[in-house]
Amino acid sequence: MKGSLLTSFIEFSFYLFFYYFLNVFFLTIRVKVYGTKDVLKPAFILFWHGKMLPLIYVFKNMSVYVLISLSRDGEIASNVIKLFGFKSIRGSSSKGGFEALNDILKVFKSGKYIVITPDGPRGPRGKIDLKKVQILMRFGKVYCLEVKGNGFRLNTWDRFFIPYPFSEIKIYLRECKDLSKINELMGEL
Repeated sequence: MKGSLLTSFIEFSFYLFFYYFLNVFFLTIRVKVYGTKDVLKPAFILFWHGKMLPLIYVFKNMSVYVLISLSRDGEIASNVIKLFGFKSIRGSSSKGGFEALNDILKVFKSGKYIVITPDGPRGPRGKIDLKKVQILMRFGKVYCLEVKGNGFRLNTWDRFFIPYPFSEIKIYLRECKDLSKINELMGEL
């Protein structure tokens, strides 16, 4: 009991530290967002897994739902984004997919944004299952987010992007009407 309470306290402290650190970090970055005026709810929003950090800041406190895997990393991510006002739908194509799909449809019908990384949670980086995107398009509008800016990349499977402090990030949000252009709309990896 004592050990689990201490572990919970340490984990919560980590989440709070990360939350405050990111808030201060993003005060140093100029973020310009293009195309948001055209986005109607409900909608699916797609972006590359490695470009998620700037988007946490852009969508904070907007009651956005994020599809997150059931893994331990997914649990950590879910707890951190909760502090930014996000809600999570847990599951992936390899585990908990059917339940996640049901949750996605319920949330979508209630008129919310649902954010999905089509190349996550394990990759391969930049590969999209077009059949899954086609299914999303049957239910409603699908938008692609492109993140541009200077930063450094972690040596991870997704080449996780961290903007340089005091830099400028540009985020483009465009509707995906043509599956053949989806990689172009989502931008460079």
